[in-house]
Amino acid sequence: DMQHRLRLGDTYRRMDQITKSIGSYQYAAKFFSDEGQLIKAIGAVKIILEIDPKNGDAQKQLQEMNERRFGKVTLESAGDEIVNELETSGREVSSQTIGAKVLEKLRVIDEVAYLRYASVHQRFNELDEFVDAIQALGRRIKPNALQRELFPPEMATPEMHPASAGTALAEEKHGRI
Repeated sequence: DMQHRLRLGDTYRRMDQITKSIGSYQYAAKFFSDEGQLIKAIGAVKIILEIDPKNGDAQKQLQEMNERRFGKVTLESAGDEIVNELETSGREVSSQTIGAKVLEKLRVIDEVAYLRYASVHQRFNELDEFVDAIQALGRRIKPNALQRELFPPEMATPEMHPASAGTALAEEKHGRI
């Protein structure tokens, strides 16, 4: 239970064992972050920064967690976009189509969330499938939010759009990404 780890950090802090205290809080923060409990993780990191305001690792962790946390607003708006798009199509939509649209949005918004969702939606059974998905994400050219795409994905062919070149190879290999 991570509450014990937090209490241990409190105890070390009262005993002026700063290194052990920070270690306990870092362990809890990583656990909470990995579990998607960002508010709890941010709380643990803020305690580290109270102890050591110049802790570069904690500052970086806090920045990354806040970016992920505020990305949830983007996730909600992406979900709303998908629902609106499907409702305005006026026809019945398969769960496979909905899942594909969710994957499409997640790939851009949050790569970790994309991999988690893809592993279930596409039923990854082997480690190689995760590795291929991670490599495909790594090869993907990250779009600059301020710059419009010259060839939008729906109009581009794989030769014209380098971001899709990596996915073609993965499709050949597993037919999933």
